[in-house]
Amino acid sequence: MKLPGTPTPMEVWIASDGLEIAGDCWGDPPGPRVFLQHGGGQTRHAWKNTGEILGNAGYHAVAFDARGHGDSGWSEHGHYGADFMVDDLHSVTKALGGKTPILVGASMGGGTSLIAIGEKNIG
Repeated sequence: MKLPGTPTPMEVWIASDGLEIAGDCWGDPPGPRVFLQHGGGQTRHAWKNTGEILGNAGYHAVAFDARGHGDSGWSEHGHYGADFMVDDLHSVTKALGGKTPILVGASMGGGTSLIAIGEKNIG
């Protein structure tokens, strides 16, 4: 359920299992890409100010809601583990042209980033 006054996502990408991933972007798409991934009790909105600052500095900042958070979809099969979140990261990367992003994450988002890098499953 969307809370009143919550901004509509700027973008929606489709994960490999068909789930919708909602996100916001700031800055110049050809610039260096930075993914901003939120923690377990947060949404993409936690990164709004940071995204705007990075966008104004020439980066292409992207913050997206993890599955089951914010405006992203909920898995009808209960698929919320780290492997699914890494797959979502890969899906968003691919949808944006495949350029390997700089990964920034808080808590859960940081863990997702570390697993993706460790498995070389990004870009």
